Amino acid sequence: MRDDHSVHISGSSLSGGQINTGDHVTMNQAAQGASAELAGAFDRVVELLERYAAEVPEAARARRDLGEVREEAESADPDVPRRDGALARLTHRVAAVSPLLAAVETVRNLLP
Repeated sequence: MRDDHSVHISGSSLSGGQINTGDHVTMNQAAQGASAELAGAFDRVVELLERYAAEVPEAARARRDLGEVREEAESADPDVPRRDGALARLTHRVAAVSPLLAAVETVRNLLP
């Protein structure tokens, strides 16, 4: 008789980590996607964009640019020129708000 080592994930759950079962299982995972520090930096920009939206003339476009940067940063196959273009636009759009600009620079410095 075999042991049941199955895994069932249901609903709208998403797993970002490795899952495996069985006897004598080993796993290796190379760093991939955004680090926890980078994810936190993105979240900080989102928070500041909401806080200072009235001071950012193109806040909606800045949000879109941030989304592009984050999408590419978290991609397994990032389009670096697309990411960098969106990052340049985002930097330009938030330049008048010092805390926001500093947060975007933190993201820039954490990108691979």
